[in-house]
Amino acid sequence: MRLLFLSNFYPPHGEGGYEQLCREVAHRMAGRGHAVMVLTSAGAPVEAPDGPVLVRRALALEVEGGLAQTAARLAGGGRAASERRGVAAVERAVDEFAPEAALVWGMWNVPRVVPAAAERRLPTAYYLCDYWPALPDAYVERLQAPSRGALGRWPKRLLAAAFLRRLPAEPRVSPAYHHVACVSEAIRDILCARGIDCSRVAIIRNGISLSDFADGGSARPRDDAPLRLVYAGRVTPDKGAATAVDALALLEARSRGMAHLSIYGDGDAGYLNTLRARVSAARLPVTFHGFVPRDAMPAALARETVLILPSMVAEALPRVMLEAMAAGLVVVGTTTGGTGEVLREGETGLTFRAGDAADLAHQIERLAGDPALHARLAAAGRQVVQRDFSIDHTVDQLEALLCRIAQQQEVAAA
Repeated sequence: MRLLFLSNFYPPHGEGGYEQLCREVAHRMAGRGHAVMVLTSAGAPVEAPDGPVLVRRALALEVEGGLAQTAARLAGGGRAASERRGVAAVERAVDEFAPEAALVWGMWNVPRVVPAAAERRLPTAYYLCDYWPALPDAYVERLQAPSRGALGRWPKRLLAAAFLRRLPAEPRVSPAYHHVACVSEAIRDILCARGIDCSRVAIIRNGISLSDFADGGSARPRDDAPLRLVYAGRVTPDKGAATAVDALALLEARSRGMAHLSIYGDGDAGYLNTLRARVSAARLPVTFHGFVPRDAMPAALARETVLILPSMVAEALPRVMLEAMAAGLVVVGTTTGGTGEVLREGETGLTFRAGDAADLAHQIERLAGDPALHARLAAAGRQVVQRDFSIDHTVDQLEALLCRIAQQQEVAAA
């Protein structure tokens, strides 16, 4: 088959779990003999191969830059221009590449007319690893978000008052979402609660490449060494890294040297600076590693013993949780969103209340004082991931979905 993938971001731009999954699925589809083009947002070069996958960076994002750029785009007709550019990119891809089906990934910050344009030309499925269809467009989100500083508070309020009244009233083209797969029941339920028709939604779990973590545990420290805790992901308030730092401070006050925390990832500069200042002032055993390339994460996880997953918001199904379990780490996390569909207290890991550093510290102490519990949970988590979360199983189901909708189109046209 010839397949068109639509994604707001694609590596190396937007190195999140959603984009990484898109790339892995695209490469595996190509490895199965399918021709794959990815249509994504702008970058340089505009069109280039990513191994066996053709990547065309021709979509315009709705919001780029600061508040002034957003206001200028709205006032100058930039919104309509980005929509026209997106539709034209879809039309060109369909005409030149001749795909038989489309698979839509993340579309946040991309005009909704883009997936709608794909629906008009092709049998189109959606693989939803977050709840972007239920969010307002990026312009509304930008104007409604609180100002980051006191100086910008009043200008932002004035701009919001000027534009928000007419933005929701402007007629917009919405996709039909006829063929939808969600990564977890949690994402399906959130979309259903926000008015998206979920009557025909399939659940296709996001798998990982198990072979990347086949040697998990080979570099583990001694049992009598401090617990090596790791946080990996975007370092932003909603992801809860501050909870992990606060929990470590509580542990240090009770028993110095019980654990060490490694933080992998980049994010909000102000938030990161606040965390670094807190760590420095209290002399906490925390190391900030910054952004780590995707292919370096298996080795990074192999040096740790416990993944801390302190998210404050509804997660889809965090790949870092699955990767850590496959690597032999114990996961201690919140159960927001789809996380709780895999992470179960005392069975596949340990859980704590979102934002509750004392609860997290208690669970870490349990692991530190009970090597048998640590070993049992690590083994159980790894077994679950090896059994149920292979990337090949994910690709099997997406491939079957795309073949089915393409065949239905052929029958309808006959």
